[in-house]
Parts: sequence; structure tokens; C-alpha cells
Amino acid sequence: MSNKYNPFKPNYPIYGGLFAGRFKEIERIDDALYQTSHDNPTNLMFIGERGIGKTSLLLLTKYFANGDIVLDRKKHNFLTLQLNINSNTTISDFIIKFKNQLQRELHKINKTQKVVDNIWGFVKKMEISGFKINDTAGTTSEQLIDDFTYSFSETINELTKGNEIKKEGIVVIIDEADTACKELRLGAFLKSLTETLVFENTNKALFILAGLPNVAEVLRESHESSLRLFEEHTLKPLKKKDVEYILKKAISEIKEKEGKEIELPDNAIEKFHEVSEGYPHFLQQIGFCVISNLKNNEITPKLVDDSMFLEDGALDLIGKRYYMDLYYNKIKVDSYRQILSIMAKEWDMWISKTDIRKEFKGSGSELNNGIKALRDRNIILTKRGVRGVYRLQWLSFAFWIRIHKLRS
Repeated sequence: MSNKYNPFKPNYPIYGGLFAGRFKEIERIDDALYQTSHDNPTNLMFIGERGIGKTSLLLLTKYFANGDIVLDRKKHNFLTLQLNINSNTTISDFIIKFKNQLQRELHKINKTQKVVDNIWGFVKKMEISGFKINDTAGTTSEQLIDDFTYSFSETINELTKGNEIKKEGIVVIIDEADTACKELRLGAFLKSLTETLVFENTNKALFILAGLPNVAEVLRESHESSLRLFEEHTLKPLKKKDVEYILKKAISEIKEKEGKEIELPDNAIEKFHEVSEGYPHFLQQIGFCVISNLKNNEITPKLVDDSMFLEDGALDLIGKRYYMDLYYNKIKVDSYRQILSIMAKEWDMWISKTDIRKEFKGSGSELNNGIKALRDRNIILTKRGVRGVYRLQWLSFAFWIRIHKLRS
């Protein structure tokens, strides 16, 4: 079998090439950067389901803020730090991650170590001593946050007003913010930090968060008013025109790389949009399978369908990456999966316990236990202010469950 170029990248975030849509979000990011350079940041929070393209948008934001990508001839010049957190990230872990990332970014622009050594010396002491909060006097989490906050403020001052480096400010990107542990108290931490930057007249930091739909609740639990820090944007599936753009761009890349003309009729584009539901990750995976399975020079609706649904096709690969472990290993009880199957019929719309009970084949206690377990795992969400009403957290999960049940 001869090798052939495949332009789709289902295993990596995409910020150019086959990136499409998100024009409203990009314009909002552009304005937020401009306002930040004038001491008036509006922090942004992008929420959405798995595979909706959050990480790709954040990667684009990083290059946009750095000035590597330019929109409307306005070139930004921020120092951008991208931090990934998880359920084990403590406040000391976060600070060490921040300092290390800052150090790497400064080295990229060939600047001296002075900024890091002079301002972030307390972090070095933490790393050397194997720091643990409350081990010694003066090492409470409050003291640690204070040290971080004022070091952050001094860093902004050095970057924007110093002689060695000239930046418009700092952009801090935090992905998977929904996984933040309670100990980190992310919302309260960021609220305290941003308020101090205002008082210190170093208000040139923009925070951009991304996460699953429960990220707002994570922030709220740490501080009720922390949500006021952020302008919330929900990422939706791509429109058909965006899907068409990606597909035609992919076909163009194949022609450029291999000189091969591939026909892509309208009904094949329609099929792509239908089976992907406009989810960028689904589209990338289906596209990759289609090109891998292509035997001639035409992409047909049947080829798209087969590449999605046949064994070891896109659906299997997507399921293994996102949902198989969640559905089988993290849910050990069949009755819990039954609840998910009932809820999936409503996609990600709200459904009452009463309506679930009408189809549920089990006892009332089994239903109650199942709903509680699924809520505790953040697999289903409770409607705020309404008793006994729930929905699946991810529309794409509902899509996978319904197709998976049909195949089974």
C-alpha cells in the first residue's frame, strides 16, 4: 500500500490551516487584548464540550497575543503563558508551573535571567526545600498567594516599563480549568490577584480560561463573586459553511503536496456535516479516516458514512479517546448506564427525574443512587435553582451513546 498525505490532525490542536469559524470569539479576544494594553482587561472564559475546539482556540490565542499571527494588521506584543492544571494541582504547584513557564518564555526572547531571579526568588526556595504549606512559620497558603501576587505585579511592571523588555502586558491562559481542585480555590485566587493588580497600578494582565460546562460551578464554589471576573462564551458546533471550508482546504493541501485532484461533491459535504454534528474533533477524525480509506479520486457520502460507522472507524476511535472509559470503567453499574441512555434521547436538553423514571427499569432507590453517582462524577448536571431536573454535560457524549447503542 503506497503512502499518501493526510491533512487532518485528530490528535493535535489546530490553530491554522484547517482551523475554521470562531470569528466572533477571535474578534472578542482581539478587543480584550487591546483593552488590556490600556489597563482595562476583560478576562474571558470559553466553555464547551469535549472535542468542540477549546484547546485549538487557546493555541490560536497564544500566537495571536504573541504577535505571531496578525488580525487586521494589528500586531499584539504580549508575553503569553499557557498553563495546564488538573485535579492534583495545588497552589504551590500552580506557582511553580507559572514561574517555570515565565522563565521559558523569557529565554525564547533571549533575555537575561535577572527578571526571574530578582522577582521570583521565593519560588526557587520552595523548589529547593521541597516546599509544603504550613511546614514552617510564614508558609501558609495566604502568605504564598501574597508572595505570588506581588511578584506577578512586579513582573508586569518590569515587562511593560523596564528597559530590557517591552511588552504590552501578560496573557495567562489556563486550559481544563474545570479540573481545578478545591484546594487551589481558583476563583478566589484569581479574584484576589486581579484586585491587587488594580491597587498596584499594574492592571495589564489578561486571564483566559477554558473548560467543560461545569467550570463556572468550580469557580463559584471557591468564591461566589469570582464569576464576575469573566466574560463567558460558549463554543458551539461549527456551521456547515465552516465544515465546507475545512474540507476544501484539506483537498487543496493534498493537491499542493501530491498534485492529486480529489472530487468533493455537495452531498459528501452534507454527509460530513451530518455525521460530525459540527464538532471539530469529530470532523478531524472522520476526515482522517476518509482520506485513509480513499481508493480513487472521489469522496462519496457512502465513504464518509463507512469511515464513521464501520468497525475501527472514526466513531470507535472517538469513543476510545473520550467516552469508552467513562461509560464502562468509571460507571460500574448497568442501571447508571441505563439512566445515561434515557437522558441521551433528549441529547443535552434538561429532563426531569419523573420523565427518567417512566422509562427506567429498576427501583426508585437505584434511580436515586444512579443520579447521585452521575452528578458526583460531573457526568450529568443539575439545573440551577430547580429540583430534580438534569442533563448530560456533553452533547457529543449523547451523540456517542445513541450511536453506540444502535450498533450494539
